[in-house]
Amino acid sequence: MTLDVAIRWSVSLLVVGAATTEVLQLETVMRGLEVLGYPAYLVWILAPAKLLAAAALLLRPYTLLARAAWLGLALNLAGAVASFALAGVAPLPDAVVAPAYLGLILLGAWQHERVLAGMHSPRLSPRPVAPVGALLAAAALSSPAPSLAAEPVGASVTDAATPVEAADRRSPWLRDPGRGVETSVLWPVYPGLFFQLRTQLGTPVPGGAVMLGTQLRVPTYRETEGTFSNTDLVAGWRQLTWLGLHVEGNAAVGWGRLRDSTRTGLDYDSLDVELQALVGWRQEVGRFYGVLQPVGLAAVVYRSNPWPVAGEGVRRSEPPIYMGNVVVGVSF
Repeated sequence: MTLDVAIRWSVSLLVVGAATTEVLQLETVMRGLEVLGYPAYLVWILAPAKLLAAAALLLRPYTLLARAAWLGLALNLAGAVASFALAGVAPLPDAVVAPAYLGLILLGAWQHERVLAGMHSPRLSPRPVAPVGALLAAAALSSPAPSLAAEPVGASVTDAATPVEAADRRSPWLRDPGRGVETSVLWPVYPGLFFQLRTQLGTPVPGGAVMLGTQLRVPTYRETEGTFSNTDLVAGWRQLTWLGLHVEGNAAVGWGRLRDSTRTGLDYDSLDVELQALVGWRQEVGRFYGVLQPVGLAAVVYRSNPWPVAGEGVRRSEPPIYMGNVVVGVSF
């Protein structure tokens, strides 16, 4: 996979994830608009534009439409960075995410222009060739007569192929993810102090992998609840479809602990069950790989000992919330 394709897919998935958060009108998105002084209806202008830009990058990558998409995304992120700077406020993660997105988009636009310049370079134009008949005649006179004991053509080509050539001819569908160990590099930063370590195990199912591991949230104070922490065992399934595009489902079962409830002052210990569903892209670089999952949902479907939450009361389950993840791993 070329750098251009990798950046284009990464940007497209990130843009789709951002548009999803705006369509769902998540609290973080609406609070950011309020802080900057923008009206709430702006999400219904930005979200469709971002989805159209992602579609242009994926479906029409080397056209004037794609160039317009890169320009629009760059202007959108430049406006976001400028808005935070002029307003004098940049709440995390926006202070880090917006400039990083802008840098990635500018890199993608630059790589896009390089590819276009190469496609239209005079050096790549075809040179005059000899007539086809002359080439065929020369090839027939120079090639030795075939042996009657020669192996089938298909078998000889396959057997003669080197491992690298065989890997290059692999189907882009349902590739074997293999075995590996991975960890989240996003969750420790945002939402913060949340760590995940998992192992990836290949299966006989084409493109499928079993995901086993643990996740840990260190004690964190929540204004509406108290000091919360949890330790979970996680089991899931990751299914590759085309190249690195994949879907993933996980179930996390473990103990949730709330100390010094803001409502009752009591401590609570509970057996919690959380379900997660994510969509993303997996990119390999030698033995290492990265997983970008900008679109996902998570929900606590069971809590054995629920505690009161300010403004919400006592609930044994929680509604789905938006989630994403960025993972790095190593294959073995």
